[in-house]
Amino acid sequence: QPSSWAATTGHANHRSATRHPPPGAPVRAGGTAATDPETMAASRRDGAGGEGERFPDTATGLWTIHNRRYNLTSFLDAHPGGRFALELARGRNCTELFESYHSLAGERPRAMLAAYYVEDAARGDHDYAETFSWASTPFYDALKARVRAHFRGRSHKATPAMWLHHVVMVALVVLCYPSLLRGNWLALLVVSVAYFLGPAAMLHDGSHFSLSKWAWLNRVCAYVGSAHSSVYMWDHQHTIAHHSYTGLHGCDPDLYHFTIGARSKIPLPGIGAVGLPGFRPSPSLRPLPTRLGRHAWLLGWLTRALLTTFGPSVLEEVLMYAPCFPFGGSSYLGIIALRRHSRARLAAHFAGRAVVVFLGVVLPFAALAMAPPLSLTSLAKAFAFGVLPFAVNGMYYYAVSQVSHIQEACFASTADEGHPLVNNEWAIHQVQHTVDYGITDALTKHMSVGLNNQAVHHLFPQVAWVHYDALAPILERTCREFGVTYRHHRGFAEAFFHHMLFLKRVNESDVYAAPKRRMMSQATLKFLGEVARPAAAAPPTAATGDAGSSHR
Repeated sequence: QPSSWAATTGHANHRSATRHPPPGAPVRAGGTAATDPETMAASRRDGAGGEGERFPDTATGLWTIHNRRYNLTSFLDAHPGGRFALELARGRNCTELFESYHSLAGERPRAMLAAYYVEDAARGDHDYAETFSWASTPFYDALKARVRAHFRGRSHKATPAMWLHHVVMVALVVLCYPSLLRGNWLALLVVSVAYFLGPAAMLHDGSHFSLSKWAWLNRVCAYVGSAHSSVYMWDHQHTIAHHSYTGLHGCDPDLYHFTIGARSKIPLPGIGAVGLPGFRPSPSLRPLPTRLGRHAWLLGWLTRALLTTFGPSVLEEVLMYAPCFPFGGSSYLGIIALRRHSRARLAAHFAGRAVVVFLGVVLPFAALAMAPPLSLTSLAKAFAFGVLPFAVNGMYYYAVSQVSHIQEACFASTADEGHPLVNNEWAIHQVQHTVDYGITDALTKHMSVGLNNQAVHHLFPQVAWVHYDALAPILERTCREFGVTYRHHRGFAEAFFHHMLFLKRVNESDVYAAPKRRMMSQATLKFLGEVARPAAAAPPTAATGDAGSSHR
C-alpha cells in the first residue's frame, strides 16, 4: 500500500501510461518489449543483433528526435560537434541530448533536420518516448534566450584560466606519481585530489564537448581522465542516461550503483547470510536487509563512497561482461543500450582498463611491497598505497557530486516521481532533481570543478564549468519568474549535512515508495534486486505495479 512517504511526497499520485520498452531492453520484431527471463536468455544466446530479439541498433540505425526518425549518416562528418557525438546517439531516442546540446544554437539545427527525415516512430517501438513534455517549453525557451544573450560575442567554452587549471593539475599528477611509488603520503593525497580536479574533470568536460570547439580536442581530453572511468562506459552511463533521465527510476544508472550486490546472500558464521555493504539513495528503492543492525548502512555508505570511482571504472565493467551478468555486455546494468564494438575494439578497451588497474593499484603496491626490508608494516603500507589513490579520489568525487542529486527535495519535487510519464518540461525536471550549493562562490566552483552548479550543467552541458557561477543567477531569476523552485544551499557543509540526514531517514526506516510502474525489464529488476524473491512475490497490485512491464 502507499507508504507515508508516498503520501507526503506525492508518490501515490500516478497517471496511467502506455507500455513501452526501456532503453537497453531487448525488443521483439514488431516493437513489443521482451521482458521475461526466457526471452532475455534467448537474446543472449542468439546474439544481441539476432532477428527475433534485438537491442536497439546503435551501429547502423537512425536517430530519433521527438519521435521522428532521421538518417544523419551523410551529415556525420559535417556535424560541428564532431562525428562521434552523432554516433553516440544513433539507434536510440536522443531528444533530450539534441535539445540540451543545441540549447545555444537557436532554431537552425531543428530546421536542418527536415532534410534528413525518414519516418515517425510508432508508439511501442523501442525508440518511441513520451517521458517529458516537449510540445510547449516556455521555461526552457526563456532560459535559453537569456543564456544566449549572456554569451553573445563571447565563447562558452573553456577560458585560458580554466585550461591553466587543468594543465597545473595534470602536471601535479605526473610530477608527484614517482613520489607516490616511493611511499610519500603527501604525494598520495596530491595525486588523488589533483587527478579529480584535472584529468577526471577533463573526462567529464570533454565527454560533454564543453572544453573546445574542436571535437578532436574534447575527445583527447576525455581520454586523459580515463582512470576515473572508461570513456566508453562514461558516454553511456553519464552523458546519455544520467543527463537525459536524471533521477528517474529505471533510467538513471546513478540510482543503482550503491545497492548492487547489497541483497546478495553471503554466509557469515554466527550472523547468517548478508549482502555486500551498501545503502539506498532513494525511498523508491527496496529497503536493504538489516541483519547487521539498523545502522549498517553507514558501513555501506563508507564502502560505496570510497568505491565511487573504482566501482564503475573497474568492477562494474568486469561485471557487465561476466557470465553472471544477464545482458552479455549489451547494456549498462540492463538500463541503457551500449554501442557495439568489434572484438578487437573490446580487447583494446579492456587492455586500457588493465593498464589503469596496473598504474593505480598494482604498481604502487608492488613498488612498496618489494622494497626492503620486508615486514608487516611495509606490507600494510603497500596495501594502503594500492588502495587509497582510488579511494580518496572516489570519496572526493562522491562528496562534491552526489550531495546535489541525493537529497530529499530531489525525490519529493514532483507527483510523478518514478513514473514513466513525467508530463513536465524536461528542463523543469532537471531543476527539480537537483539541489546545488555555493552557486556563486568562486572557491567552491573550482574545488568542485563546477559540480556545485548541477542544474546549470544539466541544462547547458556544452558550456564549460568556469561560466556556471555567472549563469546561476540567470537560472534563479528565470525559475522565480516561472514559479519553478530552484533549491540550493549556502555552501558544501550545509548540503552535505542535509544529504546525510536524508540518507539516515531513508536507510533507517522501512519506508518504501515503490514506483507504480518501473521503466525497466523484469530481468533488470531481478539483477538490481528490485523485485522480491519468487516465494514472497505477490500478484501485481495498484501499489506495486507490474514489475515486468517496461516503459520509455
